[in-house]
Amino acid sequence: MLMSNSDKEATIILSIGIAIVLILDIIVVLNFFTNDNIIEDTIKGETAATLYDESSLLVHNPEMELNQVEKMSNTVIAQKITIGETENQLEEKVAIPTSRSIRVEGAVTEIKEEERLEDKKEEKIEEKIEEKKEQKKEERKEEKKEEKEKVETKKEKTSSTTYQGFTTIGRIEIPKIGVDVPILSNVTIDGMEIAPCLLYSTGDLNESGNNVIVAHNYSNLFGNNKKLQNGDKIYITTNEGKRVEYEVYKKYTALSEEFGYAKRDTNNKPEITLSTCTEDDDYRLIIFAKVTT
Repeated sequence: MLMSNSDKEATIILSIGIAIVLILDIIVVLNFFTNDNIIEDTIKGETAATLYDESSLLVHNPEMELNQVEKMSNTVIAQKITIGETENQLEEKVAIPTSRSIRVEGAVTEIKEEERLEDKKEEKIEEKIEEKKEQKKEERKEEKKEEKEKVETKKEKTSSTTYQGFTTIGRIEIPKIGVDVPILSNVTIDGMEIAPCLLYSTGDLNESGNNVIVAHNYSNLFGNNKKLQNGDKIYITTNEGKRVEYEVYKKYTALSEEFGYAKRDTNNKPEITLSTCTEDDDYRLIIFAKVTT
């Protein structure tokens, strides 16, 4: 049977395809066996190398042992250093609170000492205050004592009813001319030589009316009455201790025979009249004084 040309071509192509497939299969099989050998060889090589290393460790090698000892000693030293550092750190950590507590205790001690000093200062201040109080009390006592003595002295002066054997009714003080003497109750020749005397009265001394007091023109008595001016002060103290301030309001010269001024009206208020002779003894220097208000 004869084949056509197309059938021939198809048969050729099919044969070529089958041949190619066979070739590829052969290549794959070869590769598979080849890779298994390589892997096996590799595993064997690594195993041999490992066994070599382990066997080399079993072989006595002084240098290797020395290196290992040095490495181990260095490791131990490093560990000791680390442990030492840790201990130092712990000691520092412990020391820090300890030093802080010491500082705190010191600060507390200083504060207590300052408080103690402050307390002492306050105590000293209080003691000084008490001392000053006591001192002031003593000073007041002394002042009161002096005042009392002065009062007693004045009382003795005024309450005494006699002066050099003469009866008195009180004292007269004229600060401007330095007069401070008793007032005798009656006018006598001998009495006029030592003190002013009450000549005439329309009322009680320091109570009401006019009281005329006379004295010689002596420097220690009424000799300087001419220096007195309106507004000057005169003080009269009775034997009972009643002291009254008077103020000069009139001064003039009168004949020795005149006496009308003694009976003047004072509206029942206390007044005094001072009278003394002039240099020629023909006139009298008259001074009026009334109670200050």
